[in-house]
Parts: sequence; structure tokens; C-alpha cells
Amino acid sequence: MITTDMHVHSMFSSDSKEDPHTIIAKAIEKGFSKVYFTDFHTEANGDGLPTKLKKLIRQHYEATGSEKAA
Repeated sequence: MITTDMHVHSMFSSDSKEDPHTIIAKAIEKGFSKVYFTDFHTEANGDGLPTKLKKLIRQHYEATGSEKAA
């Protein structure tokens, strides 16, 4: 069973309109344990992740206790 999606684009990329909250919710519903956002054409924030997305990922980790906080 596949439990990781290693290449997901959200609304922070030009080729998707999906909200990161929705992507994470759908991944959880499908039993995924990890989702890697690989957005491009974003405002650079050190490692290239938009501030909102980085905060969302950190909040998810803290709420679920999964992995280490980003």
C-alpha cells in the first residue's frame, strides 16, 4: 500500500488550484502518512516554501505528533 505522495502541487504553484488544507485532509482520508509539497513559482522564503504553507505543515505535525515539526 502506498502511504506517501512525494510530489504534490498546491495553489502556490501555477498548475493547481487546490488549497493545502484540502490536500492534507484528502491525504489523511486516503491513509497517507506523508505528503511532500513540491510547489514552484512561489515567493522565496529561505527554502522556497511560502510562509503559510510552512506554518500549515508545522501545525499539522504538532497536532498529530507525526514526524518532527517542520
